[in-house]
Amino acid sequence: MSYRVIKELGRGSMGKVELIEHEVYGKSVLKTNLKKDGHRVAVNEGQALKYLSETDKCPWNIKVYNYEEDPDGSTVRVFMEYFEGIDLTMIRLDFMADGFDRWMLLVRETVAAVTCLHDMGVAHRDIKLANIMFDDTNLKLVDFGFACVKKTFRSLCKIGMMGSPYYLSPELWLGENTKGTAEARFKQYMASDVWALAHTLFRLAYKRNLVGRRKNKADIKKWVTLGTKVPLYFYPNDKELDRLKITSAQSHEINVILKPLFARDTDTRIANFKALVRSLGIGSRVAVAEAPSRGEV
Repeated sequence: MSYRVIKELGRGSMGKVELIEHEVYGKSVLKTNLKKDGHRVAVNEGQALKYLSETDKCPWNIKVYNYEEDPDGSTVRVFMEYFEGIDLTMIRLDFMADGFDRWMLLVRETVAAVTCLHDMGVAHRDIKLANIMFDDTNLKLVDFGFACVKKTFRSLCKIGMMGSPYYLSPELWLGENTKGTAEARFKQYMASDVWALAHTLFRLAYKRNLVGRRKNKADIKKWVTLGTKVPLYFYPNDKELDRLKITSAQSHEINVILKPLFARDTDTRIANFKALVRSLGIGSRVAVAEAPSRGEV
């Protein structure tokens, strides 16, 4: 099957992403991974998205059409749905206008997306602002290279510490999820997804990391280790809220939603996430495996 490259969308150390016109799939995205490490991640992404696309029950993830490997294993190509949105790093919320309502919309959509993935037995393991696309109406999770499918529990599932440093949960930093059965480890991966989602929503609202100005892995790990003795979550002060143009009432509602999702105990964190799902009325949306019109959100 042939295709025409329209333009390159991005390039990294392990490969590139292109917008293409495919003779069968139409306008779509082609991810080509060239190096050995990228090969494993690309195959993993292709398998995870193929599993989700075959069931077609989670409208919040990018659909994959096909993935193929060269016989010598040097190159992997993943053909997937083209979604014309922007990632959440580009979103700027104006809390003096409709910023809080837009934040709540993104809360509902991201929580629904993660709930659907987990119900399908998939942990994303790299949830962050850059891996969530939005077009003001629809939301998509992208970049499933580190994803773990519970049903198969392939090789990358057995690597405990996957993801982006700022978004990693304490149990990942402290190596607490490297032992136990596949069932137990997958449950911890789900809890880590919840932590990463909470951090994503925290950054979206407060425009900073939960870990403050810490930038290197050693400093972040030291902070997380301290968090085993003191609460990790802290409220923005009045000066910070004033700079962000967020009222104390809005901040209170944000914190009521997010703080339980930063629970240190993974079982408690998952229970708190399920409680949030119920309070937002999301359970019924995911249970029927259909996305309602976004006007219902």
